[in-house]
Amino acid sequence: GVDWYRYRKHILRPKLYPFYHKIRAQKGAAILMEDGAGPHSNHLLEEERLREGIVQKEGPSSSPDLNPIESIWNIMKDNLSARIPKVTKTKEIMSVLVEEWEVIPQEKIDSLIECMPKRVTACIKDKGGN
Repeated sequence: GVDWYRYRKHILRPKLYPFYHKIRAQKGAAILMEDGAGPHSNHLLEEERLREGIVQKEGPSSSPDLNPIESIWNIMKDNLSARIPKVTKTKEIMSVLVEEWEVIPQEKIDSLIECMPKRVTACIKDKGGN
């Protein structure tokens, strides 16, 4: 499993923080959204995010999948599963995931973001029901 230490060592410091700073430099602003899962909510990570200047939006640990990235992960997972031959080695999987990420049309990402107000309204109407 992934605990806060592994999350920091393998994801935050080498990947997410540099990506966040790159986006913020390009766009002028960026917000990191994480759910309340254990690895994300350690107090040492909160202090580190403050030092890094990370602006954060927190979500609940268990919620409807409103975050557009969830749909992107599903697309990538489906595309990975459909590959022939099957990709099984970790190094290959990482490479293939980068390939899959890069071929997702920007229009698809935009449409997932643009439908958010409608999805949030429906979620509120249903009192958060999935």
